[in-house]
Amino acid sequence: MRLRSISKRSGLLSHKKGDVVSIVVIMVFLFMTALAFLFIHFIWARIEIKAEPLLKSKVTNVSNASEEIGHVFDQTTKMTNTLDYIIFIMFIGFFIGLIITSYLFQSHPVFYIIWLIVGTIFIIVAAVLSNVYEEIEAVPKLNETVTKFPMTNIMFDYLPIWITVMIFVSIAIIYAKTRTPGGYYGM
Repeated sequence: MRLRSISKRSGLLSHKKGDVVSIVVIMVFLFMTALAFLFIHFIWARIEIKAEPLLKSKVTNVSNASEEIGHVFDQTTKMTNTLDYIIFIMFIGFFIGLIITSYLFQSHPVFYIIWLIVGTIFIIVAAVLSNVYEEIEAVPKLNETVTKFPMTNIMFDYLPIWITVMIFVSIAIIYAKTRTPGGYYGM
C-alpha cells in the first residue's frame, strides 16, 4: 500500500496558479460577499431602529444598563459601517494574489489566444454581475444601505473595466515572463 502526501490535493482549484478560474472565483466571491454585507447592514439598521429603544425601556432595574446597551449598539453599527472597506481590501488582495500567481504560472504562448477568448467571456459575465448589482442598488428600500457602501458601488459599477484590467495585467505578466531570458519558453 502506497501512502499519498496529504499536501497534494486534487480538484478543480488545485495546482492552479494565475489561471482563468481565478478571475471567476474573484468575481463571484466578491459579488456574493458584497450582497451578504449589504443585507447584513440593511438588517442591522432595521434591528437597531426597533430594538435599542425597546431594550432600553425594558431594563430599568440596572443602573447603567441603558448606557451599556447603547454602547453595544454603537460598536455594532461601527462594525457594519466598515464592511465597505473590507470588500475593497478583499478586492485589492485578490488582485495582488492574481499578479503573484500569474508570475508563477507556466504556460505556452499559444494559450494567450485562448486566454483572450475566455477573458472576453468573463468581461461579459462581469457586465452581467454589474447590472445585477445596479438593479439591487435601485431597490428603494436599500437606498440608505447602498449609500453606506461607496467603494463597493464604484467597484461594481465599473466591474467589467476592473476585470479587463485584471485580465490584461495577468496576460502581460505571463507573456513578459516567457519572453525574458531564463523564462520558461524564452531564448
